[in-house]
Parts: sequence; C-alpha cells; structure tokens
Amino acid sequence: MGAVVITLDNMEDRHRDLYNTMNLHLFRYKEGKTTLHNHSEYIDRNGMFIIRHYPMLNYGTLWIKFNPSKLLNGNNIVPLLDFNPSQVMGILGDLVKGIIDLSVAPPTRFFKASEIEVPLNICLTVKEAQELYDLIGKIETMGQFRQYNTEFADAGTLYFKTGRNNDECIRVKIYFKMKQAVAKSIISNSNSYINQGKDIIRFEATLSRRWINRLFTKSLGAYNTNTGAYQTILGSEEAIEALGSLDDIADMEFRLNLIQDILNQFNLNKRMIPKNMLMREIERLYPYPLNTTVKDAIRHLNGDSHTKRPSETTLYKYRKEILDAGMHYLYTDTCIIEPISAHEILCDSANLI
Repeated sequence: MGAVVITLDNMEDRHRDLYNTMNLHLFRYKEGKTTLHNHSEYIDRNGMFIIRHYPMLNYGTLWIKFNPSKLLNGNNIVPLLDFNPSQVMGILGDLVKGIIDLSVAPPTRFFKASEIEVPLNICLTVKEAQELYDLIGKIETMGQFRQYNTEFADAGTLYFKTGRNNDECIRVKIYFKMKQAVAKSIISNSNSYINQGKDIIRFEATLSRRWINRLFTKSLGAYNTNTGAYQTILGSEEAIEALGSLDDIADMEFRLNLIQDILNQFNLNKRMIPKNMLMREIERLYPYPLNTTVKDAIRHLNGDSHTKRPSETTLYKYRKEILDAGMHYLYTDTCIIEPISAHEILCDSANLI
C-alpha cells in the first residue's frame, strides 16, 4: 500500500469531542488552511505522517496523510497486501499525541479516503525490467491514459494520467523501485530485498477522491471477481457518500482488482515477446501477402521503419487482433515477459525477500 490521505469532515459539528482535543497553538494559518508550524518536528519519518486542519472547509476538516507500509514495516519497498485500519489508527494516535487525541475519534469507517496510492512491485531480471520499462515507454496513449512529463523517461520514470486535472484523473507512475530506494538512502543496497540479478519495476496508481467515489459507487468497493463486472448498488445518498472509507480501501481485493484493471488497460496481461518471434507469429496467423501489411502496422506502432504509414483503421484492426491472440503488439528486444498478474505477484511471497 502506498500513501493514503484520509479526511474527517464537520469536526466542529459531528466530531466536536475530537476537535476540542486539537492543540491549535501548533498550527499556522495560511491560504484557508492550517498546517503544523514545524513539519520536520512532527512528521514521523517512518510513517510519512502529515497532518492539516481546514477550519474554513466543511466546518473544520481534519486531513491526515500517511503510508501504511512505512508505519508497519518501516519502509514502503514491499507493498502491504492488506492492513488493519484500527491498528494503523492506533499507531497514528501514538505519533500525534500532543497534536490531537485520536483515541476519541469516531470509528475508522467515518474517515474518508481522499487520495490513495496503490503500488505493485513487478520483480524481474535486470534485463527483463529494462525491456519492460522500454516497452511501456513506447506507449503515448493507451485507453484513457496518456503519457506526460516525458522529460523524465530517460531518468527512469514514466508518467501517465487519464486527464489534465489531477483532481479529476487517475495517475500512474512507473519507475525502478530499488534504484529509487538506494538513491534516497532508504536502503544501502537491494540485496536485502531481492536476489542478485533481479530488479523491481514499481507500477503505482494514484486515485483522487472523485475517482474513489466513482469506483465504490459502481462496485461497492470491489469488482465481482466471478463475472469481472461492476455491481450495481441501491441506497441513499448518505450510504453512497459513506463508501470509500479507510475500511473500504484497506480491502485487499479492491486494491488487487484496481491495479489489475489498470495493467489490463496497458495490455500488460498479454505475453510480451521479441520482434522476430512476433513477426513469426504474424506469419502463422495471417497468409501472405496480408501478413506484410500486418507487419508494417506493428512496426509502425513500435516506431520502426516501414514502407508507408498505415491508416488508423488498419492500425486499430491489427493491434486488436494481435492482442486478442494473447500477445502484446509492442515487442521487446530479446526477452520474453509473461502476462503480469497482480494477484500472482502480491500473493507470491517468493518474489521478494
């Protein structure tokens, strides 16, 4: 689990007891919100803890940001499968003594998740990790996602999002996790976490409150794993508003299904193979001379030279048919990368440590 932002609304009304425990002398007013005077003094480095209070919003909204993995494991290298919300709130309560008394806070289901990061560690050989990263880097647009901040691609980080406004979109960040951890002095070397010759591609999705509301309104917190479809809910506006709480986003199935859905949108649930193998598969699937047209389309999608630019209709048709055949239309250099399953990765403890 990556960082989580939770909020508690109407503190001066429904949760006055909690509001009254806040040490307002520790806060500084700025631009409609109050923040702690000295973040370095009150932020727990292991928990990545940040706290703010918005007195002019919803009659006083408490805003807390933390990382469950850091709280429970000491770092965020290994994502959590799930966590106990009450346990996490207990740890947070110990960290914020003197700031606010969370022991009088309402149950965790009253805390809304305003932003969540859902990470996935894809553990591969060093060569496979680099080729997977290069393959994803070829993607300009995929489904709802569009690549942006491309100036950081050569430095080892890819960025995608579904819209222009961060509050209205899902953002995806893809990077080399172990290199980042060493660069930030989180660890001295990667051998304590993965076998020598291995590397980790971190696939990290960030959702705003608007998207959290959308997903939970449609699905009651998780996809129907039997049908692969969203469930429809019936209920009052109050019931819908209560969805997406800290309890909801702590659910393992919700996170696994969410990250798998995004992986599928990038077609990483397809087999990724080298160019020569993909061309042979095209020859097997299509007769000559049609297969030359298909090859030109695939070369174009991979940024390779070809005789002429295929039409958008041709590109769409053969891209879809290759994907339907179980293969990614973007090819690797030399490696074969099998379809990526969030369930298999996160449920296989042998991938890490």
